[in-house]
Amino acid sequence: MKSNRSKSKDQVQKHVKLIEQQSWQEGLYEEEGVMFKENNLQPIKFFVEYTTDKYIKYIVDGNILREQQIIEAKVQPEIMRNLEQVKYLRWEGELGMNKQKIKKWNAFWRGANLNIGGEYNQNGQKQGKWIDLFPNFYDFCKVTIQGMYIQDRKQGEWVYYFENQQIADGIYNENGQKNGTWIELYDYYNSENMITFRGKYNKGVKFGRWDTYYQKNFDDQTKMIGGGEFNLQGKKNGRWIEIHENYFSLCNIQYQGEYNNGKKQGKWIIQFKYIDYFQDYQKIGGGSYDVNEIKIGRWIELNDNFKDTSQTILEGDYIQGKKQGKWTIKFRLNEKHRFKILGGGDYDINGRKNGKWIDTNHNFQIDNQMIDIGEYKNGKRKGKWITKYRYEINEPFTQIGEGIYDDSEIKNGRWVEIFQNFQNSCQVTLVGDYLKGNKIGKWNILQRFQEKEKFIQIGGGTYDEKGFKNGQWLELIDNFKISNQVILKGNYLYGKKLGQWDTFYKKNPQQEFQIIAGGLYDENGFKNGNWIDLDFRFGFGQNQVILKGQYKNGFKVNELQEEVQNNV
Repeated sequence: MKSNRSKSKDQVQKHVKLIEQQSWQEGLYEEEGVMFKENNLQPIKFFVEYTTDKYIKYIVDGNILREQQIIEAKVQPEIMRNLEQVKYLRWEGELGMNKQKIKKWNAFWRGANLNIGGEYNQNGQKQGKWIDLFPNFYDFCKVTIQGMYIQDRKQGEWVYYFENQQIADGIYNENGQKNGTWIELYDYYNSENMITFRGKYNKGVKFGRWDTYYQKNFDDQTKMIGGGEFNLQGKKNGRWIEIHENYFSLCNIQYQGEYNNGKKQGKWIIQFKYIDYFQDYQKIGGGSYDVNEIKIGRWIELNDNFKDTSQTILEGDYIQGKKQGKWTIKFRLNEKHRFKILGGGDYDINGRKNGKWIDTNHNFQIDNQMIDIGEYKNGKRKGKWITKYRYEINEPFTQIGEGIYDDSEIKNGRWVEIFQNFQNSCQVTLVGDYLKGNKIGKWNILQRFQEKEKFIQIGGGTYDEKGFKNGQWLELIDNFKISNQVILKGNYLYGKKLGQWDTFYKKNPQQEFQIIAGGLYDENGFKNGNWIDLDFRFGFGQNQVILKGQYKNGFKVNELQEEVQNNV
């Protein structure tokens, strides 16, 4: 029952092992990572370019998020997958004669010194007391881990902190292996998804009972929501209750079934409960595994984006672990409604989509009811695909987007795409041309406030022949919507922001846009001089905080002063 995020994580691990054996290979590669969206880290595809002069460029939608010179370029380096860290995390310190890290290194986030890090010895090994960042550290998960290193190996007690409170801990033995009782964090732990796992290790191997706990925030009571037993070899055994990978208050989902020596066996059920903790779990899906943990027979699975506001399921048959024949996609508003068929299509004998399909858009939910319609061949989209949208469940779908794929599922020609935050309160489309999968030329950003209105242009700009943004652009903030209309205006040079950028804002359609923030980017794309920034929570709830201060080469010279933007 792997979600896109699980599949992405597996592919990332395999890719990292592969590139460790490769020499530096110039070129542009598509990769998978995570980026913040809707209160969590969500899967996203991005590009990495390895240049002849040994730089790595991280690219999303023609924008170079980070350009980094690689000191040791004999092999392809491990790349960053958390794009929040790509954008905002920098480490600063000293290099030795052999380009190894030595002495004190500090972490900076959004240009501010976190006072986090530690010392490297002359061999480039971490040594002594360190404050590390949690692997998925970002704005809503500023978790730090404190403990001791001896020649790059963790020793003794390590403690996890979040918002100045201890949240997890455990002991490493002299070999750097976890030992004894541990409290560990969920990979995607954050301020609204405080999930921990509690159990024991023996020389780095889990054994015995491990339980899963959840609390919505520090004021909420901690509740046990899952768990099971590991055998002495560290493999799951017996009855287990596992949680959905996107588990949070609106995605209260459990998987229940049996493990035999680390493999799922027999019947597994999927249960769902609404935000009311006093309500019982309801069965909503499931199916069976054979003795080799291969799915067989009839299954009801959840859409990757399943939650209270996006109750979409998929139903069909597996033969030897591959989807076969007709699969249907069903949707309901809530538990008071029945599931109704929304889309679907056929899988061939190799488990690949073929023929006409109706897919749900990846952001499908109650206030964003969109479907994609078109043809698959051998698992790849081809030919013309259209996107349809309806404002509410009783209305018919009407076309809102379209474009053409070639036989390799590469976009070509004129496309009308959907803005990544599209919803009833953010009806925004993007219109322009693709050439062999790259956006080129002029792209326009269009908006309407009601479904029967015409779209009008509110932004846009130009992509060069390589797909990089160039010249003047008017862009939308990621969480743009009617009540948070924020537009960014400035210039790009070969994918990097350059010169003056201004931030315009209005709270409702009747107002005029006003400048509320902005500043200068230097030739390296770093902020410089006096700046007014938006707080990273701007537009979430009632947050309208702006930050005033100074930057030098992307680093904050002083602490930015907070102000509430209440005059627009």
